[in-house]
Amino acid sequence: MADEFDLIFLDADKKDYPALLELIIPRLKKGGILFVDNLLWRGYVADNDENIPEDYLSSARVLREFNQKFMNHPDLQTILLPVGDGIGIGVKK
Repeated sequence: MADEFDLIFLDADKKDYPALLELIIPRLKKGGILFVDNLLWRGYVADNDENIPEDYLSSARVLREFNQKFMNHPDLQTILLPVGDGIGIGVKK
């Protein structure tokens, strides 16, 4: 796909978030918005692994990694809002 977009909404399998971020950034126009859902994952992202149910542990770990990449991505100005399961908003620089 060669198109660029003004807005991209990311809500997919959590294990795919890190790879999808790298595919999305080149497709986002300068000034475009990346909206990411579920970054706090029921609060488990901020919890200790021993307190997380087994069904959510892998996703919580992946989202921790993703949040670091997202929040520190050199091409984005980002914010993570603690609304619902956590919303990330990034604007491409």
